[in-house]
Amino acid sequence: MRYLALVLAVLSASTSAEDKWISVGKSPVISPAPSQIQPIISESSAPSSVNMPNQNLVSELLMQVEQLQQELALVRGKVEQQNAHIKRMEKQQQDRYIDLDRRMASLMTPSSQSDLPVDESTPTVTGSASPTAAGTVVASGSSDPEQAYRSAMGLIRERKYDEADKAFTQLISAHPDSPLLANSMYWKGEVNLVQSRFDVAEAQFRKVIKDYPDHPKVADASYKLGVTMDRAGRKAEAKTWLKDVATKYASTSPSTAKLAENYLKTI
Repeated sequence: MRYLALVLAVLSASTSAEDKWISVGKSPVISPAPSQIQPIISESSAPSSVNMPNQNLVSELLMQVEQLQQELALVRGKVEQQNAHIKRMEKQQQDRYIDLDRRMASLMTPSSQSDLPVDESTPTVTGSASPTAAGTVVASGSSDPEQAYRSAMGLIRERKYDEADKAFTQLISAHPDSPLLANSMYWKGEVNLVQSRFDVAEAQFRKVIKDYPDHPKVADASYKLGVTMDRAGRKAEAKTWLKDVATKYASTSPSTAKLAENYLKTI
């Protein structure tokens, strides 16, 4: 019996050590499965590999924003330069037009020796005009409206106003479809204004305004119509007209509006 008890004790110890048998009254112990948990730990333990694409995207977007800011600053600089250039051109245009009007007004004084510059609305062409014995004007190359126009303007520079008036009359009659028709009517009005033929001058200016409302010379014709009214002694009418001119052309033709404002101060 003593030896039997020793044998049973040895067998029980051996079985318990090898975990092949579960003792009575004890719950089985389940060991964790490292092979199943290890991949999960491995994936969650490397967040840098998951966040790396987002970091690269943010860096690229920041670089693009910085580049756009630099380009925007460059564009703003160019816009400021263009605005300054436009302002200088507007000032030069206004100064040139005021000088032209001053010279034209000086022709109203017979003793003036100022020259009237050629209208810059057409390109330079060759040709001259000369009076015949009968007093009519024959413009060289008069079949060409541009050449005839330049010839008539040449007569104005020479202060041959009667001949210039006839030259413009011939041009208007011979070339009714010419792009220079409105210009010719305007300068015919100027010539007659210089010679104090106010009815003829007014008729020409009004014709330009009525028949060619979109022509660049309309603003000038409107202003000169007000001047004609004043020269003819209709000062009240001239004031009303010139005030309208100054308001109407304040944005589209500021140089003309400025001339009207300055002339109003002299009435």
